[in-house]
Amino acid sequence: MLTLFATVNVDLGSVHADSTAVGMGFDVSSTQYGDAKDYKYYSTYTYKVKNDVNYAIGWSKVKGAVYEDQTNSNWALAIIQVTSQPKDIKIPWGIFNIKRLYDGYTYNQNIYSDIDGSFKNFGYGAYITGTGFLMEQPTPRDEPDTFSYTASVEVSDQIKASGSVTFDDNELDLYFGHQADTQEFEVDYRYSCSGFDCSYRNAMTYNKAAFLVDMSNSNNSTAGNFVNTIKLTTRFHSQSGPDSWQMFGIEEELSITLFY
Repeated sequence: MLTLFATVNVDLGSVHADSTAVGMGFDVSSTQYGDAKDYKYYSTYTYKVKNDVNYAIGWSKVKGAVYEDQTNSNWALAIIQVTSQPKDIKIPWGIFNIKRLYDGYTYNQNIYSDIDGSFKNFGYGAYITGTGFLMEQPTPRDEPDTFSYTASVEVSDQIKASGSVTFDDNELDLYFGHQADTQEFEVDYRYSCSGFDCSYRNAMTYNKAAFLVDMSNSNNSTAGNFVNTIKLTTRFHSQSGPDSWQMFGIEEELSITLFY
């Protein structure tokens, strides 16, 4: 009886907040954050234009969810999941328009947010502004080990939200541009080969991020408390094929705005 009771206590402490967090690959404390207040996603293809025809060379997607702290409504948790899927496609080349294979791969993905610079206008004087917001615990914030990294936030030394990504040895590098003084969140996920194996950057992959927002000193809004815009930029490249160097400059930016 005692053993069973102890086991139940441990399980309840790790209950997911809701299916939104689960679907994004996160474990979020239900007691700390409850259900998501808002959830948005957006996806798009990236195209190379040849002879006035669009050829899809990749597909990317950004998902975001925001949670309100159940113990203090001045705090919010934002979690992010992004997807990259490069495409192999034959594109005509030369004066005879002979189709050649572009062996596509993901060069990098960049997640950026100006925590203190978002605004949502509903008209008739109703708006939410992010002025006065403070970014806390931007994550990931440490160099990954050779096989994984974790995006997590903690409250009172307890992990309350966590999402991990695994990969093979040296297939991904992370570059951080977090700026606490200007409230900017930025992570650049740079893809690479593991020795002679480039399968990771040629495959569909996911990346994750998270941060806390302190709204205790924010300016008043006439509708809602929280607003934040998250931007994803994905750059695809081709490791073979004619004019492959031109692929390097092709990137796609998409964004979502979370609010409540």
